[in-house]
Amino acid sequence: MNQFKKIIFALTLLFLLVGCTQTVVPIEITNGERIELYVGEQVDLDYETSDTVTGDAVWTSSSVSAVVDDEGIVTGRIQGESVITVTVGSYKDTIVIIVLPKEQEVKSMLVK
Repeated sequence: MNQFKKIIFALTLLFLLVGCTQTVVPIEITNGERIELYVGEQVDLDYETSDTVTGDAVWTSSSVSAVVDDEGIVTGRIQGESVITVTVGSYKDTIVIIVLPKEQEVKSMLVK
């Protein structure tokens, strides 16, 4: 009977622990998952980390369509798509940047 009580106690404890767990995202870009901007336009990306993540943020871009500086400021360079990544320690998050042609370029393309 004593063994049975131990098993019940262990199962109860397991269910309590599983029920109380909360998913913590170690790092997250808070601007959303996707941003559209025009050539020459800039956007300042922000991120948050959990308390356990430490270190400096490193920003990178997957292409020349949008470039990002050390502070997370993205500039649209040429029409296209870039994936911007922020890395802190071993944790990463990404955001897709869609760079659109300048408004006057769109108008001139429609006139042709």
